[in-house]
Amino acid sequence: MNKHIISDNSTNQILIEDISPYGNLVAYVESDKRTCYFYLMPIDNGEKINFKPSALWLRNLVPAPEEFKLEVAPLMPKKNTKHPNGIEEYEPKELDIVWFSDGCGATLYYQGTIEAIIPPWSSFDNIAGYSREAIGFDTPFLPLPETNSAFYLRINENLEYWNQLTQNPELRFENYKNNLLNKYINIFDNTPPTEIYTIKNDFLPKAEIIEFFYKNYYIYITVGLSRHPLPKVEFFYKTKESIEGNRVIELFLIHPNKISGKLLNVLGSFATYPWRTLNFIDYHHSFEYIYDDLYDGFFTLPLEQLTEKFMLNDIYKKFIELFPNIKFIGLLPATQEDFLVSRGKGIDFAIKKRLTKV
Repeated sequence: MNKHIISDNSTNQILIEDISPYGNLVAYVESDKRTCYFYLMPIDNGEKINFKPSALWLRNLVPAPEEFKLEVAPLMPKKNTKHPNGIEEYEPKELDIVWFSDGCGATLYYQGTIEAIIPPWSSFDNIAGYSREAIGFDTPFLPLPETNSAFYLRINENLEYWNQLTQNPELRFENYKNNLLNKYINIFDNTPPTEIYTIKNDFLPKAEIIEFFYKNYYIYITVGLSRHPLPKVEFFYKTKESIEGNRVIELFLIHPNKISGKLLNVLGSFATYPWRTLNFIDYHHSFEYIYDDLYDGFFTLPLEQLTEKFMLNDIYKKFIELFPNIKFIGLLPATQEDFLVSRGKGIDFAIKKRLTKV
């Protein structure tokens, strides 16, 4: 499925194109018979995608100039390319694209070897990405890291992630869901779910919302989000330990009444929001929606804080014990008035005030 319009009289050619498994970005290699560039662009899916378009030079197909020229898809200067006289165009069938596991970047392979990388931090600090043909560090198009760089561990992890997701039986959605669901049921004293709702999403992540009735409360928990890394964790957490502790999530909502269909739709939309829009979510965030009879969105908070309010501390301890690698984010339905308080006095104050009304 092409996302680009090239006029009939243009010499430009798309050599390979691939849409992210999360349906938010498209990656493609384009040749204009002078140069080849690797692009990562947001898709117009009706969402505001938190990603700056990226363009990474790959190779000159004609002799290089002395300096950059102000033009579309500029030729790389002679001193910055391994082949100043130019090199042949890629054979399209020899190209392959592998996405970063969180969908925020992509690696281009040619004949099974890494040709270029557009990482999640492309467009920051004047870095477009890394290209096999590039020389020097005075342009946005950097050479590939040295072969012993730890960066390649991340690249290999991306390959392994997608291989495991498709080939490991335990990670197939139904098996993964049933594994988590059985643990949920165990936590709720073997109480079966009252409802299971499928979240509508044409792309990944595939997920469901499980409804339990436990100790006179309706509890809604997602299942399936934790198969996929949360986008942009490394922008907010820097140490390996903190990144791993915040990489995968599920959502958790407690309510004294069965929630409305509209609020359930909002919950389903919010569940896949990080991947649709490439936005990171964490505790003490707010998310506003424009519809629902009573609630206009959510505040997020630690599961411990949420369960303590409803005197369900026992299930918090069980979740921590049974799911040490999953971060459960509590959701607190919030009104427009609550969001006004948040903007005026801060999110922490607004959450505490909202909890007094539950």
